[in-house]
Amino acid sequence: WNEPGFDYTGAKGWLNPGQPGNWWENNPEPCDYKLQAPIFHFVRTMRIAYQVIKTHSPDDYVVLSGVGYESFLDAVLRNTDNPNGGTPTADYPLGGGAYFDVMGFHSYPHFDGSMREWNNALGGFEYFRHSDRGIEGFLAKKAVRQAHLEQYGYDGVTYPKKEWMITEYNVPRVSFPDPSNPNIALFGSDEGARNFIMKSYIAAMQEGLIQIHPYQVAERETAANADDSFDQMGFFENLNNVQHFNQVIHEQGIAYKTTTDMLYGKTYDAARTAQMNLPANIKGAAFKNTMGQYSYALWARTNTDMSEAVSATYSFPTNMNIGNVEKRIWNFGQTGNVTTVSSQNISLNGSPAFFTPTSNTAQGEITMSCPIDSVNMVLTATQQQGGTTYSWTTPTATTTCPLGGLTITQISGLTSGSFFPIGGQVIAYEARDACGNLVECGFTVDVRSTGGGIGDATTGCHASRDGFNFIGNYGGHKYFVSKQAMTYAQGLAVTAGHGGYMASIDDAAENAYITYWNNDQVFLGMNDVAQEGNVVWQSGGAVGYTNFDNCVWCSNNTSTNDAVEFHPWNGKWNWIPATDVRKIMMEIPCAETLGCGCPTNNEPVCGADGTTYLNACEAECSGVFNYTYGSCGNTTTETYFQTCPNNITMTAPDANGAIVSWNEPTIFNTCPAGYTLSQSSGNANGSLFPVGTTQVTYSLSSGGGCDAATGTCSFSVTVNPPSGGGCTAPASLAGFTSLGEFGTSKYYLSNGTAQPAAAQSVAASFGGNLVTINSAAENNFIQQNISDMVYIGLNDVQSEGNLVWTNGDALTYDNINPCGFCNGNSASLDYVIMQPWDGGWSFSSQWNSRKYIVEIPCGGSTGSVITMTCPSDMTLTLPNGATTMEVHYAPPMITTTCANGGLDFNLINGIASGAFVGAGTHVISYEGTDACGSSETCTFTITVQAGSTGGGCSGEITGFTTLGEFGTSKYYLSNDISRPTDAQAVAESHGGYLTTISSQSENDFIQQNISEMVYIGLHDQNTEGILEWFNGEALSFNNVNPCGFCNENSADMDYVIMAPWNGDWSFSNFYNNRKYVMEIPCGGTSNGNITENCPASATVTTSVGATTAIINFSP
Repeated sequence: WNEPGFDYTGAKGWLNPGQPGNWWENNPEPCDYKLQAPIFHFVRTMRIAYQVIKTHSPDDYVVLSGVGYESFLDAVLRNTDNPNGGTPTADYPLGGGAYFDVMGFHSYPHFDGSMREWNNALGGFEYFRHSDRGIEGFLAKKAVRQAHLEQYGYDGVTYPKKEWMITEYNVPRVSFPDPSNPNIALFGSDEGARNFIMKSYIAAMQEGLIQIHPYQVAERETAANADDSFDQMGFFENLNNVQHFNQVIHEQGIAYKTTTDMLYGKTYDAARTAQMNLPANIKGAAFKNTMGQYSYALWARTNTDMSEAVSATYSFPTNMNIGNVEKRIWNFGQTGNVTTVSSQNISLNGSPAFFTPTSNTAQGEITMSCPIDSVNMVLTATQQQGGTTYSWTTPTATTTCPLGGLTITQISGLTSGSFFPIGGQVIAYEARDACGNLVECGFTVDVRSTGGGIGDATTGCHASRDGFNFIGNYGGHKYFVSKQAMTYAQGLAVTAGHGGYMASIDDAAENAYITYWNNDQVFLGMNDVAQEGNVVWQSGGAVGYTNFDNCVWCSNNTSTNDAVEFHPWNGKWNWIPATDVRKIMMEIPCAETLGCGCPTNNEPVCGADGTTYLNACEAECSGVFNYTYGSCGNTTTETYFQTCPNNITMTAPDANGAIVSWNEPTIFNTCPAGYTLSQSSGNANGSLFPVGTTQVTYSLSSGGGCDAATGTCSFSVTVNPPSGGGCTAPASLAGFTSLGEFGTSKYYLSNGTAQPAAAQSVAASFGGNLVTINSAAENNFIQQNISDMVYIGLNDVQSEGNLVWTNGDALTYDNINPCGFCNGNSASLDYVIMQPWDGGWSFSSQWNSRKYIVEIPCGGSTGSVITMTCPSDMTLTLPNGATTMEVHYAPPMITTTCANGGLDFNLINGIASGAFVGAGTHVISYEGTDACGSSETCTFTITVQAGSTGGGCSGEITGFTTLGEFGTSKYYLSNDISRPTDAQAVAESHGGYLTTISSQSENDFIQQNISEMVYIGLHDQNTEGILEWFNGEALSFNNVNPCGFCNENSADMDYVIMAPWNGDWSFSNFYNNRKYVMEIPCGGTSNGNITENCPASATVTTSVGATTAIINFSP
């Protein structure tokens, strides 16, 4: 549900504890809120959904979102799914907080109270309607909910912390009156909405939110029809009745693109942000890319009601060693404008700007294309064939990353040339490079059955049917609507070929189902074609239920009206001639059985139907919701320990002992009066245990009138004395939490997540490995220090089924025991993870990122090896007429096996990246060192060649952004939009023309410098179908390849445009205004002559009585 706690009364969700009817101390009344059911029924729904989802896809997140009231969240957290008032019992032990992973919420600070405070001195509200107050509002809302979750144990200690996301948020770009007080204006302006969206994205990264969802892509109403603040939220103007590419983007949309462009692939760095030493009147953050390079967001904090106007000056601290920076403001995503400024005395306003040190090495980008003939490949096969083979061309990719390292990998679906069974497959590829860039592309291969028998759920009950759209399952049958209209006789033949028939409707419920999902007038299976008056269903079923329409134009059954059609608008039927053409509704008598994904534990229940089910889940899956625990006919009550903690051994961090925690015993109970569990010996769970061995014992008793409880639970806790300081492993590792020592090793838990191969590389860089576990005691030590599933060092990636430790140790201890929703070993699940609740091991794939445990032997590393790789040699050419140029290169790649880290590198010879140099050969050398005393050097050369000294290339041109030189020309992108012929006229006035493209490399050069569809110089305005360049050159390179929604060439589509995502060409008409690429030959001029040809004078006669006339003329 969206907003499950929506308060229909409008008065109870807000109440505080102690007030009558509040939701803190009383469960919401079903009729008072959106769910219209008791809260514990909602928790039951959450529990079922959570168990099913985690069984089928354990790594997926389950989100509770749209929670508007803290009191409703409290009701979810405090109630179990017990139908007896939501109270906790042995059968219903957990509150609703156990059944979601992510806390989601909505934030509309312009009207949710975030921008006002009660002021006693004023005797009313004081308002703070500006963008920064809006951000502080949603941060405050998150903090309140975080504290509330922690009160129920979701603090990362008792239970795992929840992840966070915002599922709806925004502010309007127009101010509207407050609905509760029309005299008060709500926050809203273009500038405010623009600033808010940028600041919210930055704040979300700082807070570690996993997703944010702005409301919405486009405004839901036009400006003329808007009467509510939610009508004027969106990146674009209302898109209803807007043709392709004629959309109008708002400042907020441009700012959002700028922000995502600047922060994509980067992570927030809290330590670097702290180093910025931001004053109270300036907000900002530091972000780091995969190459370890920083960029920064900065703005002056807004502080005036109903105003975004503010200014401030900021200087980066000198100890950050930042020279000049490139500045990009809010509209960079549209203009591409970049200015270079000093890192000192930077002028800021209320809109965030992004700053990147000029010394940063360019990361480059990957350009990738999937097979263009297979964007959505639909194939056909008969039922007997079961599928077909299909092949495609492997995708291609290029990268501008200076480090290279480009790889292309298929990440999903069958490989090219495989046999594809009937059904759909998503084929996906990814391209990666050494700069950390990642690009994916994909397509679908859909094999549709052309008929030949229905088979059963595993051999023939396919939803992929050629010529049909699948609408769903009902009553064990599948339903389809044909894509094409046909006569009744044709429908009979087609449906029979698929082993089905035109739909036979047996009752009102089936009719209602079809009404809900069908949008077409379709033939049903009812007819009297064979014998007039003998009405039958094609399926052969009995004619019982009917639902004929009584509309004024509807027909009765006559000698010419022999077939029945279905009306989608009301679900009624009508007789029509069988020779008419309609789409058909096909019914096939089979459907898959999905099952419930129940656990396999044997906890029998006796259903009200007298059947004994394996457990409660199986009973409910069968539709039996009333049951008693125990087998049917067995009146014996049972109470016993199901699980008891294993013996625990750990090493104390100091002489005082160690804090020891364990999972409480679990109980099986069928005694209606319940049971009592108590600890009868030993220190309390989670308390300090002294050095030595302590026995812990639990006692269990059943309630009155029941059989006595059976079984015992006792285990030992052994705390070994501290190691005495002999361990030389590092006391701490950057990015890790030290877990302490066990045996002869020290252990560390990563703060961040990584894929398993990357995790092992990080461990090796510290002189260790992903942990090797050789005993139950070592396993318990680790399990007691984790709260998430974590990678350990066991895997079978080299040989399926042959488990090995990453450090080479033999497998002497095995604790593989996947939980009910955890994964077992398989060909795609090769890496072992530990479960935090019981220490059992299960499996994960190479693609999943998780936290991990690093083990470093206490002896440390006796030596270290530094591996250092400098960039490849480079050859550059000076710009025409220039004597120096700015040179950038990537830093060396460096690793060490030193367990103590301390890795560093320094330039010992040559020029630094970002320096200006002249022609010649420059030798650059770097030295790397580590804390173990090792060192290594690497060297490379940069050769700068002299360019043309004759000049001839144009300089900067007002109204254009310079794209650079290619071949013997210089290229410019217009800042403004224009029609194609006007654009050509402007280009001629500068001594150039709309660009002529003669090769793939020239096409790639332009494509990499544009971010929207632009005009180039190709057209067929003179002769339809004969493409010409404006400058008269012959057409030697052709890249016309319109995308799915792009225009082909036609009589009114004469001008060629380039797509920014792949460089392909399509067509536009004379009237569309777009940006354009101008080419000026380097021997040309930036001056030139303008020739004007105005239309001839004209006289127009108006109609009688008219005072105005519409005048059209050619420019």
